[in-house]
Amino acid sequence: MTALGEYLLSCLFFVFFALVEFAIVLKYKRKADATADDKNEVEPFLKPSDEDKDKAEDLKKKKGKCDWFKKQCENFKNLSDPLKFSDAMDEIAQILFILAFILFNIIYWTIYSS
Repeated sequence: MTALGEYLLSCLFFVFFALVEFAIVLKYKRKADATADDKNEVEPFLKPSDEDKDKAEDLKKKKGKCDWFKKQCENFKNLSDPLKFSDAMDEIAQILFILAFILFNIIYWTIYSS
């Protein structure tokens, strides 16, 4: 296999895993929509709750990336709320995919450019 073939195959894997992640997030978002439709509570998703407003104010007071990461991890652990879980998974995956692709390119180009 040539260097170009390895690069293209790796990029294909990145696209494939991004689509898998999208499918999982979409499944949880649809589950949240179905739960809201069953309860006829679509309005709470349109307006933030008092708890969300309090959390937003707390996050504004606390600055730093660690707070954002803690919030996403708390949402990610909360499997009972599919909407929060899917949002957290989507945000974490966005960052991880970007970092993984940058790391892959650094390793690839250092190996094949010499």
